[in-house]
Amino acid sequence: MTRVNVHGFESPAGSGKLVATRLERQPPSTEVEVSGPFTAGTSPQFSTFGITVDASSATLRDAGGATITLADFLTQAVGHSVEVSGQLSGMIVTASEARIYTPGER
Repeated sequence: MTRVNVHGFESPAGSGKLVATRLERQPPSTEVEVSGPFTAGTSPQFSTFGITVDASSATLRDAGGATITLADFLTQAVGHSVEVSGQLSGMIVTASEARIYTPGER
């Protein structure tokens, strides 16, 4: 599987559509990192930019970096963005770690 890092921004805001500003080809791997606006789903899943994330086995962190429960993560992430690391299997990312952040406040 070919892996590509995509850098860009959401446009129009709130649309879930990504405008790519840079693409970088990476060595093949099923390990992925995804960041973008949080979209609620059915626990233990949520999505970002239309990518389904299974957070059932993930270490979850709030905006301050503290470890939190899945229920707290799904509640606190509303209105924020998330960063997810994990394994891609089909069209689902099984997260090993996810954290909440507000763009521009890193």
